[in-house]
Amino acid sequence: MSIPGHWVQTVQELPQAAYICDYAGNVLVHNKAAANMFPGRRMPKNTIHYMLFDKARIGVITDWETAWAPIIVPTLRALRAQYPKNSTLRWLEDMCLADPFLRSLHLQRQAVPVGLTHPDGDYRPYHHHELGPGWIKSSVSTPLMAPTASLFLLSFHPGERPAPQPEVVVETPTDFTGFFPAAA
Repeated sequence: MSIPGHWVQTVQELPQAAYICDYAGNVLVHNKAAANMFPGRRMPKNTIHYMLFDKARIGVITDWETAWAPIIVPTLRALRAQYPKNSTLRWLEDMCLADPFLRSLHLQRQAVPVGLTHPDGDYRPYHHHELGPGWIKSSVSTPLMAPTASLFLLSFHPGERPAPQPEVVVETPTDFTGFFPAAA
């Protein structure tokens, strides 16, 4: 996988925590603000591994058994089905199946509400090493020139879970440019 240079530069220039990873959770590029979200200011090499197995997550990822693992395990299972030959995903799934708690989540094959298997717009409890307890929000997008990569923008909100922001709905006419009056 390759990430266009302008995306690397954009991520590094953003003041907000940002990183790009491949579909297997391997971090390809990140900025300093993203690294600052983690203890020791060290960005994990693989986000799925960090969220499920890395001991550094203890005390950082809060409510792991109820707010994180039940969402990440089905995500991993779905990624394995989509990319069955990927060795990183196979390795992560093997580790998942070796852990009694994660194995039970994997084998339950419970339905996860639509929208919760992808972190876009999701708030999860998080204990920031400098700012204390709060919520981390992920906004996720896909760079056009790297369609199997994901750009993550992270926001930390101390204290109580923030209320969701209302959606912006814009109604546009068929010919919003006014160029084709007959189409309007």
